[in-house]
Amino acid sequence: MSKSITVVEESSESILLISPEKEYDSIREESLKLMEFQHKTLTIQLTIVGVFFGFGFGKDAILFLVVPPFVLLLSIIYQNYKYKRFRIAAFIRNKYEFKDSSLSWETYIHHQSMDKKINITKIFLKFGIMGLFLITSFLGLVIGIINNENSPNVIVLVIVDIISIVCIVLIFSIFNTKQMRRNIEIYNSKQIVR
Repeated sequence: MSKSITVVEESSESILLISPEKEYDSIREESLKLMEFQHKTLTIQLTIVGVFFGFGFGKDAILFLVVPPFVLLLSIIYQNYKYKRFRIAAFIRNKYEFKDSSLSWETYIHHQSMDKKINITKIFLKFGIMGLFLITSFLGLVIGIINNENSPNVIVLVIVDIISIVCIVLIFSIFNTKQMRRNIEIYNSKQIVR
């Protein structure tokens, strides 16, 4: 692919038109950045939860009960990045790969994910990340209940924790891969004229 940029003069302002190849490269770069942000979100989750657990075994055992709402926030951020990545992938697939058969990675990935065969990789990818969020939340809840007395603050935090855990399950259920892809395909079919 050649990379060319054309500048068109319109009145006294310059308008920058980017070639399709440059746009494709830019969009792929954005997708990679979002993937990197997803990985950083997981790293932040594990690091900060480890810090909460480290400080929680002392006098501040109530810190354990702060873990589930924090993990809920990170799961929302993680799913947001995931959704944006799927939208970019659908855009690339519909705008570029449809026209140019040499560009086929997103189409390949799309077909692989829609394959009905069940294998251990798909199961891990579907439940592994959700499991990571849920396990850290459950650990915070259980250890927080064990290490704290029944005070009104603890009871309120336990209720908030249970609601947070239910929300994590709902977020991962609502934004499952097939549903996200279906919604994105519908969106893109309305937006992109081939």
